[in-house]
Amino acid sequence: MSGVHWSLLGLLILIEGLLLILLGRESGLLGTILLSSVTAVGGLWLMREEDFSIWTLVEIELQQHRLPTDELWQAFLLWLAGGLLLVPGVLTDALGLSLTVPDIRSALIDQLNRYFRQRWNAAHGN
Repeated sequence: MSGVHWSLLGLLILIEGLLLILLGRESGLLGTILLSSVTAVGGLWLMREEDFSIWTLVEIELQQHRLPTDELWQAFLLWLAGGLLLVPGVLTDALGLSLTVPDIRSALIDQLNRYFRQRWNAAHGN
């Protein structure tokens, strides 16, 4: 990871912490802990449904310059949603929850497929 990536990660952690403090002020400590616990349980449930090997399958397909099937992308994005819900924070929870919406996943899959096609075409002069 480059220095920029680490800086962005640090900024995300700082923003998430500040948002949790603000949420705690509005809903109280118990409310914030309850909300974080509920989303973490939801994240565990989503990740239980999908296996970590889904990451490897997507990576292998991309390394071999093949687009993963929509079903594989769907499973990967649900697994990613679970991981985001496990992380305590408002932004990561919002992103994780948005990935549970089928229309959002479908639109994201279209974008991912377009992105990788463009990268491969550019690399091969097409």
